[in-house]
Amino acid sequence: MIPNLPLPTQFTTATPLSKFIAMVLFIALPFIGFWFGMNYQTQISQQSSLSPIPVDPIVTVPAIKSTTPPAETTITSFVENADFPAPQGVRMLFSDPLHGVKVFTLSYGAAQDCLSGCFYSNATGIEYGAKIGWISMNNYDAIDDAKFVFYDFDISDTYLYTDEFFQLLNSKDTWVYQNAFLVMLAEDEDVPRSVLLTIAQGLSSYIQPSLANSLLKNVTVRNDREIVTALANLPVFSGDAYSEIRTQAQELLNGL
Repeated sequence: MIPNLPLPTQFTTATPLSKFIAMVLFIALPFIGFWFGMNYQTQISQQSSLSPIPVDPIVTVPAIKSTTPPAETTITSFVENADFPAPQGVRMLFSDPLHGVKVFTLSYGAAQDCLSGCFYSNATGIEYGAKIGWISMNNYDAIDDAKFVFYDFDISDTYLYTDEFFQLLNSKDTWVYQNAFLVMLAEDEDVPRSVLLTIAQGLSSYIQPSLANSLLKNVTVRNDREIVTALANLPVFSGDAYSEIRTQAQELLNGL
């Protein structure tokens, strides 16, 4: 154990001089600290004023051009130009963006036969690529159809002649397919021969003498031995609805 050593009295005795020195330091040290602090702050401020202030880079945002959709689609304009009385609005049967085809329909006019359940005049059209026109018109209101633009089929309508499109249209509206679309194709001389032959051969699986008659009106059909032969050999169904068709086709064959 280390023994306690007594300190000299000059280190432990408060003298008037030591009291004076302590008082001077007590008063002077805060002022000295304040002076050093002010000088240091001045130096910091001068350095800050010489340093450039960092500015965020200006980001240029390209102006976004607002695309205003056209007020009317092609179909809407087409329907409005037809000027149907009391139109009820366009309904899309189907739209195929891959092949660029739309089939649309609308009802119009006054209600018919409401005692048995009301029905209306109706029209069905096709938009294919840049072409558009009506393919079916049940005009019970007897309005002038001179201004109606029917679809003008030609060799460029390749997808409309495919079995895929035939089946699609048939699945959406069998009546339009069977009694309007096929009839228009059958009567159009610009429709490819292969399509007309397909229609003629298809008559063997169902009874539709009106479609067969439409084929016989077509000059292309009347001069094509293979198509006329298909019509001359249509089967005999119950009631033999194709009897007259076979007779006319046979007469054409005799002249070819």
